[in-house]
Amino acid sequence: MTTELRTSCDLAQPFCDDVVHVAGFFRPNAPGRSELSGIRALSERQLLKSRGAYLAERVLIAVTPLEVVAIAFGPGAMVHLQRVVWSRAHLMARLIPSRVDLRVKTDVALCLMRASGYPRIEVAWDPDDEASRAVVDRLVGEVPA
Repeated sequence: MTTELRTSCDLAQPFCDDVVHVAGFFRPNAPGRSELSGIRALSERQLLKSRGAYLAERVLIAVTPLEVVAIAFGPGAMVHLQRVVWSRAHLMARLIPSRVDLRVKTDVALCLMRASGYPRIEVAWDPDDEASRAVVDRLVGEVPA
């Protein structure tokens, strides 16, 4: 296991009740300041928020044997911890089209939800980040390159 994977797991462990197997950082499935500027990036993020699929600018997702835990990281995280927990038995994890960079049609993002559809988050990962790729591989299987 690489140092990067272990560091993410160690960071997530205090927020989880069981042993963290893999953990990685993700961001919202919407363009950020670097991808698109102006109203389009803002509207994509507002759409995520209106559907209840936005947790924070940075989300640490940890996978344990029994649960998947999403922890919000950002300016308000230290004041008010936002944490979403899904039991592995009731979790639906699937790949969805990425809206981070609309010019790249082959990119995918991750959607986590219960069968009822709530709570739900949509997150994207950096393809070069080994820790977040390990999380996606554990939840949905092999991720297309």
